[in-house]
Amino acid sequence: IKFLSPIGIFTGFDTAKALKLKINEKCLCFEKNPPFKEYNYVESGTPRQLLEMLRSGLSIPDADSFIADVTFRKYHGCAEYVIKDGGALLFFNDTSGIINGIAVPEEMRKEGAGSTLLNLLISKMGNRRIYACCIKKNEKFYLKNGFTYIGDATYCEEK
Repeated sequence: IKFLSPIGIFTGFDTAKALKLKINEKCLCFEKNPPFKEYNYVESGTPRQLLEMLRSGLSIPDADSFIADVTFRKYHGCAEYVIKDGGALLFFNDTSGIINGIAVPEEMRKEGAGSTLLNLLISKMGNRRIYACCIKKNEKFYLKNGFTYIGDATYCEEK
């Protein structure tokens, strides 16, 4: 399974090794299948506000590229995001989506804000299967929120 970004790709770890791709980070891959609980939530924030919320927990070095990419994808109907006590971003196609980032300010962690963001976000996905990749320390978060571990993955960045 591959999801392209402007400069990188998520793929199975064995696939990356076989293709001799530059492996930036090994991670765990999870999936969650519909149906998802529906919430009445309409996003009113901007990609710039999303960037600031995601920076509370993620490293996003190039702000202009991030904002342009999210704006383009949202406008073309292949991105959704939520801003509420943090930020969460998901890219999708007709059949599936991948969580591209969830971040909550440090002072709000362990209070359920991340789970709220995740559930608001995936409630917008209809019948699409949702994937998430994370580092080992975040594994429990996805398991707690009904995701199933499906294997190792990696992020490979083009240089």
